[in-house]
Amino acid sequence: MKILSHRPLALALALALCGDAFAAPVPNAYRISGFVTRNGQPFSGSIDLSIQLFGGQFGGGAIADTIVLEDVPVQSGNLLTNVDYGAVNPFGNQETWLGGGIRIGTSTGAFSAFTGRSRFTPAGFALHAQKIAPGIVGTQEIRSGEVQRRVAGNCPSGQAIREIAADGTVTCQLGGSGTGGGDITAVTAGIGLSGGGDTGDVAVSVANLGITNGLIANGAVDTAKLGPLAVDGSKLAPGAVDAAKLAPGSVDASKIVSAQVQRRVAGACIPGESIRSIAEDGSVSCQNVGGGGAAWGVTGNGGTIVGTNFLGTTDQVPLELRANNQRALRLQQLDDPSGGAYGGAINSIAVTAGARLNQALAAGSTVGGGGNAEVGNVAAGKYATVPGGYGNQAGGDYSFAAGRQAFVRNAQQSGDANGDAGTIIFADSQTQSLVSSGDDQFLVRANGGVWFGRNSVPNNDPNHLIDTSTGAFLSNGGAWTNSSSRSLKQGFAAVDVGQVLQGVLALPLLRWQYTGSGEGEHLGPMAEDFRAAFGLGGDDRHISTVD
Repeated sequence: MKILSHRPLALALALALCGDAFAAPVPNAYRISGFVTRNGQPFSGSIDLSIQLFGGQFGGGAIADTIVLEDVPVQSGNLLTNVDYGAVNPFGNQETWLGGGIRIGTSTGAFSAFTGRSRFTPAGFALHAQKIAPGIVGTQEIRSGEVQRRVAGNCPSGQAIREIAADGTVTCQLGGSGTGGGDITAVTAGIGLSGGGDTGDVAVSVANLGITNGLIANGAVDTAKLGPLAVDGSKLAPGAVDAAKLAPGSVDASKIVSAQVQRRVAGACIPGESIRSIAEDGSVSCQNVGGGGAAWGVTGNGGTIVGTNFLGTTDQVPLELRANNQRALRLQQLDDPSGGAYGGAINSIAVTAGARLNQALAAGSTVGGGGNAEVGNVAAGKYATVPGGYGNQAGGDYSFAAGRQAFVRNAQQSGDANGDAGTIIFADSQTQSLVSSGDDQFLVRANGGVWFGRNSVPNNDPNHLIDTSTGAFLSNGGAWTNSSSRSLKQGFAAVDVGQVLQGVLALPLLRWQYTGSGEGEHLGPMAEDFRAAFGLGGDDRHISTVD
């Protein structure tokens, strides 16, 4: 019901008796559950309640002391509180009406009286057996269609009760030996049973293997009929139990031999993982498969997304590929703590391919392959590279070593923190090591000779160390030799030898040094003077050795 105060507060109340569920007497407390509004809107805050109980709806005095509840919390209009009279029972055996007043919790003034009184009325299941005082429920308080009255009748000797009426009277019938109810002259064991007899006490039991297929109705044996592990292989004839003999859901985990039948797989893996093993109890162990939940197929993948799908690791563990269970490729993130000093090698990848003894040890370093099970290649400098080969070391930063036993010294061997930085070595198949001796060197060992040119490679002369496509070469003895065959020349013209000699005599000769060079002094003409005297060469800045 809804009770309005004289102030702009309104309270809708629901009343219910409350108390200990195991207390014997009717409780001396009740619960107020209500909804409070102010100016038509749900109220939040605290209120004070003045609670009075009356014996009628109008007039009359209070039947219990007034109880004041202060600072009762109200949240979004919702109110729930108890009113407890302690050891005093305010209800008695009479109609009870609730009245009183309400005010804002922060107020200390008078209460605004409720506009009417609310009656306590019975609620379903509000009172149950523990709440009813002893000896007050009789035949007038019960429903005979639901509660049996006291059975007052009985049967004479030799008879038995056949029926009990609602009012407690009984109907009797004959029963037992010597009362005209008949007698058992013999008990015969039927199919599947043993025992019986025609005199004295007899017993009947299930015969060994007495229950056969034909005696069990379809669906008769369900979970409730079988004890755990009660039926094993020795209890069943081959083919005796088929689908028709089992009720739906009759076989659960307690009926199976776990070593022979797998329990229901109840576990699952999160996206990105797959089942690695299934335990006896149906739980699973998972493992990461990578790729954000999608495995890579051995015949390729379609529909991959750049920047989303990848083959690799998401932690600091290197990625390795194997062949014949031997590492063939290793990708590892190696940071360069010096950062910008070496081109910003933060989060750079070191690549190691080839034999298992190959090693890329520094940021941005690469070993492309080569090596074997005894000797590997090593890229120890930052951004150093060994393309392959055997026994090579690129120990300096930005160094390069290729061939066989090309050896750029590392930091420890050179005494420089950067090793022999920037040095490039190409070594041929000879077994001795070709070792660098400083930074930024270009070293080549080629027992078959070195050739530079613009066209196809000619047959190298074993007496030449360096050959060129122009025909000029450096001899094994160290002499640079230019091509000078008539077959390579044209535009022949006669000269006045005397005039040439006069030009030579008039040519200024000076002692000089190349700028910035420490190779010492030289003696000779300047290219400008030589060009002016003879008009030879392509310009006035060079003098060809053939002139």
